[in-house]
Amino acid sequence: VSLVDALKEGRVKPGSLILMPGFGGGLTFGALLVRWGNRVTPLGESDAQHPPAAHTALEMVNAIRARQDPNGRSHDALTNTRFIETQLGSSTSA
Repeated sequence: VSLVDALKEGRVKPGSLILMPGFGGGLTFGALLVRWGNRVTPLGESDAQHPPAAHTALEMVNAIRARQDPNGRSHDALTNTRFIETQLGSSTSA
């Protein structure tokens, strides 16, 4: 969101260095340093939409917490890639 705002306001120039940090729950973090290219305006806009969510964020968090050990660790989740949406099953109606 901040990058889009900076582009719209003209604060990102060709050759700019942009630091993009990110973080998650616990001690999960990362950062990306990008040198912006020549194009600073979007090629266009899309009318594509995401499908409706099958579960709320709280339901997904509670499903993850249910798989954690009593000490709150989730070693299994860190070593095996799984997507919560596929484990909860599809409950969307057409």
